[in-house]
Amino acid sequence: MKFAYLLLAFFTFTLSDNFSDGLNFYKSDANLSFAKFQSACDEKHFRACAMVGAMAYEGKGTAKNLNLAKENLKISCENGVMKSCLFLGEIYILGDLKSRNYTQSYKYLKIACESGIARACKSLSLNFNIPPQQKQKWHEMACEFGENLDCNKTNSSINLAPISEQNSTSTTVPNQSQSAKQSEQNETK
Repeated sequence: MKFAYLLLAFFTFTLSDNFSDGLNFYKSDANLSFAKFQSACDEKHFRACAMVGAMAYEGKGTAKNLNLAKENLKISCENGVMKSCLFLGEIYILGDLKSRNYTQSYKYLKIACESGIARACKSLSLNFNIPPQQKQKWHEMACEFGENLDCNKTNSSINLAPISEQNSTSTTVPNQSQSAKQSEQNETK
């Protein structure tokens, strides 16, 4: 999935000269585009931080760098760019085995879902071992926000088994104390 293209669709207005230049050069000169977005991010234009994160994740205009991607998407998410929360949550699920973090994924997908992003709600309903009533809540929110699901089915007729069960691996959401310990460990790395 091309995160950067999805983000570009949402940024039809400019926030600074650097941000505008980043958009203008995105297709023709990815290196210059990345530099302009980085400058705009440094100027606290958080949509530009989202673009830096997406480009670093894809290796467009810079070397592929998962840590840089997560760092910039986190900054953007924490400053109100909700699509960044979605992408950050997805990166934590989709990352290589060593960098997967389901606690962080759940955290950021929940933020995105609660802000009205249907895809985040769908992901929450399908990818985590959580109580059926919570799965149903996320499923209903995904439907409400426009995700293409079979929204007419009841909880008992929807296969809300996590994808992880289909692949025989568990993606349970750790309890609060486990989450806090894991977050502390990840922050010190």
